[in-house]
Amino acid sequence: MNLPGSSEVSLAFLMECSAKTTILLAFTWVIARAVRHRSSAFRHLAWAAGILGSLTLPLLSLLLPAWHSAALGNAAGLLGPAHAVAADSGSPTLPAMIVDAGAASPLLGKFANVALLVWTAGFLFFAIRLVAGLARLRRISALAKPLLEDSWMRTALELSKSFKIARPVRLRLCDDPAAMPLTWGFLQPLVVLPSAAADWQEERRRIVLSHELAHIARNDW
Repeated sequence: MNLPGSSEVSLAFLMECSAKTTILLAFTWVIARAVRHRSSAFRHLAWAAGILGSLTLPLLSLLLPAWHSAALGNAAGLLGPAHAVAADSGSPTLPAMIVDAGAASPLLGKFANVALLVWTAGFLFFAIRLVAGLARLRRISALAKPLLEDSWMRTALELSKSFKIARPVRLRLCDDPAAMPLTWGFLQPLVVLPSAAADWQEERRRIVLSHELAHIARNDW
């Protein structure tokens, strides 16, 4: 297993993972478009597989044997005379090309550092947004009142059995009467409903709960 040990190698590693992830997600998008008339559960499965694959790509790139591209080796000649010799002597990997280029050009080394800084900033930005969104969901759920009415509980239990959901599903009412129903939580799924839901008829209750429980059944929160 070869771990990136410098900024240039790290940049090359990120470039390689980004390219592979882009190809994988583009392929997933093509599949999702091709099956757009299928059920939403099937499309969710396709996207879940693509996203999970993109998340595991960096780890697999480190653990699996490296694949050397002759095209990348030949392209090294475009970076300078030293790389043309390297390309003729074999097929250098992308990290080796970046390291050689960084040694020949201090500007490329600075670019590598800036690129890593930008990538880290982007990662932190989206990570903070994700954590903030989860914190907002937790706050909304904490302020919502438990919905323990018998008719709601019976409907939720019946639909949970039909969807083969073994985990207990909690129902809560938030203060906003116009809020959209939502579900979140992996180990302890929770359905948050608007306060106006207390006055819904049985048919509407079943429709809304069926929709939210379908998300829970396929772990789509």
